[in-house]
Amino acid sequence: FQLLPEMGLFGGVSCVLAIGFERLVAVIYILLISAYCLYAAYLIIASYEPGREICSIPTPFHGAAAGRFAQTLLISNALTAVVYSAVGAALLTRSSKAATTRRAFRCLFIVMVFDVGGWALSIGFLNLTHVVKFTAETRFIMRIVAGIFVNAGIASKPIIYYAVRFDF
Repeated sequence: FQLLPEMGLFGGVSCVLAIGFERLVAVIYILLISAYCLYAAYLIIASYEPGREICSIPTPFHGAAAGRFAQTLLISNALTAVVYSAVGAALLTRSSKAATTRRAFRCLFIVMVFDVGGWALSIGFLNLTHVVKFTAETRFIMRIVAGIFVNAGIASKPIIYYAVRFDF
């Protein structure tokens, strides 16, 4: 007679444990984001040089901080692409039979390609301005153009979400 209540008890306890793990991951996630943001603030403050600036992605980062900023974002984007690809591969191998799961993954994969691709192209352009010796005018133009890719990637999300409909 106690089989179902005991199973429910263990199920409830495991649910609470899972929620605890999720909360722990959320706290670690917030700490990671905070540390990442503080690193950007450190780079800006530590390399500050007074002067007039025109708004572009790496403008607040002066000297070597601009290169560190671009390298950090490049590494982050590469890791993001690896994680999304690994999750995608895992989803494809386990859930290739469910049509809604395939559509959901396809939508997320397309968003990842456009979003991470936009960031990667933008950061790639920024890294190029630090590696290759360009004139100041060409470097300025490339930094302005670099913003177009990330903005196009972000702007594509609603279009992709609308185009890949879900029939739940």
